[in-house]
Amino acid sequence: MTQVVFHVGIEDRLDYACRLIRKALGSGARVLVLADEELIVPLDEALWLHDPTSFVPHALAGSPQAQSGQCAVLLAHDTTHMEGAWPVLINMRRELPEVPPRCEKLIELVSGDDADLSEARHRWKSYSQQGFAPVKHDVPKRAGT
Repeated sequence: MTQVVFHVGIEDRLDYACRLIRKALGSGARVLVLADEELIVPLDEALWLHDPTSFVPHALAGSPQAQSGQCAVLLAHDTTHMEGAWPVLINMRRELPEVPPRCEKLIELVSGDDADLSEARHRWKSYSQQGFAPVKHDVPKRAGT
Protein backbone atom coordinates (compact mmCIF):
# COMPACT_ATOMS: atom_id res chain seq x y z
CA MET A 1 0.00 0.00 0.00
CA THR A 2 1.08 3.56 -0.68
CA GLN A 3 2.69 5.37 2.24
CA VAL A 4 1.16 8.86 2.67
CA VAL A 5 3.33 11.42 4.45
CA PHE A 6 2.38 15.02 5.20
CA HIS A 7 5.42 17.33 5.45
CA VAL A 8 4.02 20.18 7.54
CA GLY A 9 5.38 23.64 8.33
CA ILE A 10 7.25 24.28 5.10
CA GLU A 11 8.43 27.88 4.86
CA ASP A 12 9.40 27.90 1.16
CA ARG A 13 7.51 25.23 -0.79
CA LEU A 14 9.55 25.66 -4.01
CA ASP A 15 12.89 25.33 -2.24
CA TYR A 16 11.64 22.37 -0.21
CA ALA A 17 10.22 20.67 -3.29
CA CYS A 18 13.53 21.07 -5.15
CA ARG A 19 15.48 19.53 -2.27
CA LEU A 20 12.96 16.69 -1.88
CA ILE A 21 13.00 15.94 -5.62
CA ARG A 22 16.80 15.86 -5.63
CA LYS A 23 16.78 13.48 -2.67
CA ALA A 24 14.26 11.15 -4.33
CA LEU A 25 16.29 11.15 -7.56
CA GLY A 26 19.38 10.30 -5.55
CA SER A 27 17.63 7.16 -4.37
CA GLY A 28 16.87 6.22 -7.99
CA ALA A 29 13.11 6.86 -7.87
CA ARG A 30 11.01 8.40 -10.61
CA VAL A 31 9.06 11.37 -9.27
CA LEU A 32 5.69 12.78 -10.31
CA VAL A 33 5.06 16.28 -8.96
CA LEU A 34 1.51 17.62 -9.03
CA ALA A 35 1.18 21.38 -8.75
CA ASP A 36 -1.50 23.96 -9.44
CA GLU A 37 -1.20 25.77 -12.75
CA GLU A 38 0.24 28.95 -11.23
CA LEU A 39 3.01 26.94 -9.55
CA ILE A 40 4.18 24.76 -12.48
CA VAL A 41 6.30 27.40 -14.24
CA PRO A 42 7.95 28.71 -11.04
CA LEU A 43 8.71 25.11 -10.02
CA ASP A 44 10.16 24.35 -13.44
CA GLU A 45 12.38 27.46 -13.18
CA ALA A 46 13.36 26.65 -9.59
CA LEU A 47 14.54 23.18 -10.64
CA TRP A 48 16.81 24.79 -13.24
CA LEU A 49 18.19 27.41 -10.85
CA HIS A 50 18.08 25.79 -7.41
CA ASP A 51 21.60 24.37 -7.38
CA PRO A 52 23.88 25.70 -10.10
CA THR A 53 26.29 22.79 -9.63
CA SER A 54 23.80 20.03 -10.40
CA PHE A 55 21.05 19.30 -12.90
CA VAL A 56 17.64 17.87 -12.07
CA PRO A 57 16.33 16.18 -15.24
CA HIS A 58 12.65 17.02 -15.49
CA ALA A 59 9.88 17.69 -17.98
CA LEU A 60 6.47 19.27 -18.10
CA ALA A 61 3.54 16.94 -18.78
CA GLY A 62 2.63 17.02 -22.46
CA SER A 63 6.11 18.03 -23.61
CA PRO A 64 8.03 15.85 -26.10
CA GLN A 65 10.46 14.86 -23.32
CA ALA A 66 7.57 13.69 -21.14
CA GLN A 67 5.94 11.80 -23.97
CA SER A 68 9.13 9.86 -24.59
CA GLY A 69 8.71 8.30 -21.13
CA GLN A 70 12.39 8.82 -20.37
CA CYS A 71 12.12 11.63 -17.82
CA ALA A 72 12.87 10.92 -14.17
CA VAL A 73 10.82 13.87 -12.88
CA LEU A 74 7.50 14.92 -14.35
CA LEU A 75 5.69 18.14 -13.45
CA ALA A 76 1.93 17.95 -14.02
CA HIS A 77 -1.41 19.45 -13.01
CA ASP A 78 -3.08 16.06 -12.52
CA THR A 79 -2.62 12.35 -13.16
CA THR A 80 -4.74 12.28 -16.33
CA HIS A 81 -3.12 10.11 -18.99
CA MET A 82 -0.14 9.23 -16.77
CA GLU A 83 1.62 6.11 -17.93
CA GLY A 84 4.34 4.04 -16.36
CA ALA A 85 5.29 3.67 -12.74
CA TRP A 86 5.71 6.70 -10.50
CA PRO A 87 7.02 5.37 -7.18
CA VAL A 88 7.08 8.86 -5.64
CA LEU A 89 4.25 11.39 -5.94
CA ILE A 90 4.73 14.85 -4.48
CA ASN A 91 1.45 16.74 -4.17
CA MET A 92 1.67 20.53 -4.11
CA ARG A 93 -1.99 20.97 -5.10
CA ARG A 94 -4.75 21.83 -2.70
CA GLU A 95 -6.93 19.03 -4.07
CA LEU A 96 -6.69 15.36 -3.26
CA PRO A 97 -4.73 13.65 -6.05
CA GLU A 98 -5.62 10.40 -7.72
CA VAL A 99 -2.97 7.93 -6.55
CA PRO A 100 -1.32 6.37 -9.61
CA PRO A 101 -0.79 2.61 -9.77
CA ARG A 102 2.46 1.38 -8.18
CA CYS A 103 2.92 4.60 -6.21
CA GLU A 104 4.99 3.68 -3.17
CA LYS A 105 5.12 7.06 -1.44
CA LEU A 106 2.82 10.07 -1.67
CA ILE A 107 4.18 13.21 -0.07
CA GLU A 108 1.94 16.17 0.71
CA LEU A 109 3.72 19.53 1.04
CA VAL A 110 1.96 21.79 3.54
CA SER A 111 2.98 25.28 4.63
CA GLY A 112 2.14 26.77 8.02
CA ASP A 113 -0.56 28.95 6.43
CA ASP A 114 -3.96 28.50 8.13
CA ALA A 115 -5.82 27.94 4.85
CA ASP A 116 -3.22 25.42 3.67
CA LEU A 117 -3.37 23.58 7.01
CA SER A 118 -7.17 23.45 6.87
CA GLU A 119 -7.16 22.00 3.35
CA ALA A 120 -4.45 19.49 4.38
CA ARG A 121 -6.69 18.30 7.25
CA HIS A 122 -9.45 17.57 4.70
CA ARG A 123 -7.02 15.62 2.51
CA TRP A 124 -5.78 13.69 5.57
CA LYS A 125 -9.35 12.72 6.42
CA SER A 126 -10.01 11.67 2.81
CA TYR A 127 -6.88 9.51 2.70
CA SER A 128 -7.91 7.87 5.98
CA GLN A 129 -11.39 7.17 4.63
CA GLN A 130 -9.78 5.51 1.59
CA GLY A 131 -7.85 3.12 3.83
CA PHE A 132 -4.48 4.89 3.87
CA ALA A 133 -2.69 5.56 7.16
CA PRO A 134 -1.21 9.06 6.75
CA VAL A 135 1.68 10.16 8.95
CA LYS A 136 2.86 13.65 9.80
CA HIS A 137 6.43 14.89 9.43
CA ASP A 138 7.05 18.26 11.07
CA VAL A 139 9.57 20.17 8.99
CA PRO A 140 12.21 21.83 11.18
CA LYS A 141 12.87 25.52 10.68
CA ARG A 142 15.98 26.18 8.64
CA ALA A 143 18.89 27.99 10.26
CA GLY A 144 18.93 31.72 9.61
CA THR A 145 15.18 32.04 9.16
